[in-house]
Amino acid sequence: MRNKISSIKLTENFKKEILYNSLCNGLGQLQCYGLEILYSDSDYTEGKKSYYERTKKLSGACYEDILMEILALDKKIVFEDTETGEFFNLKLSEALNNLDNLPVWVVSQLLDESDDSTTADVVLQFALFNEVIFG
Repeated sequence: MRNKISSIKLTENFKKEILYNSLCNGLGQLQCYGLEILYSDSDYTEGKKSYYERTKKLSGACYEDILMEILALDKKIVFEDTETGEFFNLKLSEALNNLDNLPVWVVSQLLDESDDSTTADVVLQFALFNEVIFG
């Protein structure tokens, strides 16, 4: 069957939710491709402080909470391809723009909450590359 949908416009909040959930469920797959996540210690410390100030929580932040906070602070998370030595920057604004180009099947799984690690992998690859490069 030919695809009858040419594009889907997602809200910014939904795209942030998608990105956050994909960080939770898909980072391990990126490591399987030889992509190592990098960020500065000072960015992580700043992100953690900002997260706790913003949420008014005293503890309980998970790793992905802090990664999203780093991105929200307009900082970048870098992925190094350990095989080629290339570096790829993940910035929130670019990632959100790229998520508008997700395949329809991915958006469908996200909407009906049948997404899994494969879905998360595709989301993260689109966030980084605006296409699927690996797998």
